[in-house]
Amino acid sequence: MQIITGILSFIVSLFTGVLQIVFRLIVALIAGGIAVFKGRNAFLWFAATFFLPWAILFLFFFPSKIGRVKSYLSRKEEFKDVNLVVGSLMALTAIVAKADGHVNKEEVSLIHEFAKQNFRLSKEEINRYDGAFNYGKTHPEEANEFVRVLRSFRHRQNFILSISYLLIAIAVHDGSITEQEEKVLQPIILGLGMSAYEYENLKRFIQGNMSGTGYGGVGETREERIEKYTKVLGVSSNADMQTIKKAYRQLAKECHPDKVMSEGMPEEYVTYANKRFSEITDAYEGLKELLA
Repeated sequence: MQIITGILSFIVSLFTGVLQIVFRLIVALIAGGIAVFKGRNAFLWFAATFFLPWAILFLFFFPSKIGRVKSYLSRKEEFKDVNLVVGSLMALTAIVAKADGHVNKEEVSLIHEFAKQNFRLSKEEINRYDGAFNYGKTHPEEANEFVRVLRSFRHRQNFILSISYLLIAIAVHDGSITEQEEKVLQPIILGLGMSAYEYENLKRFIQGNMSGTGYGGVGETREERIEKYTKVLGVSSNADMQTIKKAYRQLAKECHPDKVMSEGMPEEYVTYANKRFSEITDAYEGLKELLA
């Protein structure tokens, strides 16, 4: 009897030990994934949370790490002792804000709020970038370098989309985009990696002229609908379903409302992401029906 009891006790202990190891591995993998997302050392957090699972709680309070990008801008006085990514963003927003001839307080407030939410900067830290902002106002010819720095920072579409949203919002802050503002803004948005369709779509949304997705309109031919849907997904009008499905999955992942909300984006941007997600889904479902 004692032998059976001992065997059962050993089996229970072994099973408990295996469950603990599995639990620690799951927590460690989750922590590693969060660390990668925040630009932190994934291996360090994996190891730490494997031995101390509760340590994952601290990771949620760590802000995303602002990456370092090489550029000749770092040798300029206005960009010394500040992060080059944030500095480039400030300079780029200054170029767009100055495109109509002047920069107002509301535009500056919009820019500061973006930096506060996306880079977790305090008011005092944001003020350190006044030099970079003023540099952008007087050096619009260097917009391409500011764009390059921002694209080098994160290869996530949501980051680029949020910056594009900010720049367009600055341009339409007074209700409309002038011809001069358009000449400055469009090359910047396209340079960031947005498609011409996404640019126009986002611009219409911010201007308040959107009236729904507009898909499947009465009188549209099959070819017109296919062309419209494929533009939404960023694929050619003769793309096969495998290519369409791949594009849809990538866009849906990037624009999913839950993902956008988890990244602390402004409420207006979350609203746009919801509309964009619906638009992408409608386009995919429409193509599945048309190409079946």
